[in-house]
Amino acid sequence: MSEINLLPLDLSPSRGSAKASTNLKKIIIIFFSIFLFASLLGTIVLLFFTTRVQSTVNEETVVTQKIKALQNTENTLFVLKDRADKIQIVNSDSQIYDNFSSASIVLASLPTNVSVKNITAGAVGNTFSVISADSIGMATFLSSLSTNISLKGLTISDFNFFPESGYTIRFTFL
Repeated sequence: MSEINLLPLDLSPSRGSAKASTNLKKIIIIFFSIFLFASLLGTIVLLFFTTRVQSTVNEETVVTQKIKALQNTENTLFVLKDRADKIQIVNSDSQIYDNFSSASIVLASLPTNVSVKNITAGAVGNTFSVISADSIGMATFLSSLSTNISLKGLTISDFNFFPESGYTIRFTFL
């Protein structure tokens, strides 16, 4: 079929305008293609970096949990090492061992009506505070200590009587 143009010739586009219009359509199609390609590429890059950030956050969480577990282990090991060092010090110092053996002698000589109020162990000697409701129990205790030949020395620092609690003696032995 032939093209019939019913419009008057003065309303038809000029040849330059038609060529410019065709070139403009081509440029718009090229720029739209570039925009679609850039949008697609941007979306791909955004998804890539989002997954990388998420995997990094997951790795950080795992490493943080491992660090916390190792901190608990380190604390336990530190406490055990500290206890082992203190046990080594006690075992290496015969004076401390002698003080503990002297303390066991004193504790073994306690009568039934005398009780220990306080014990302080030191490098020089042990300090005891004992309490008794009556003087007979205290006299029995002191006489058993005085007859014990394994004690090197005994110093009584306090001897008190309180009506509500009874007799209290604080002494240090070597």
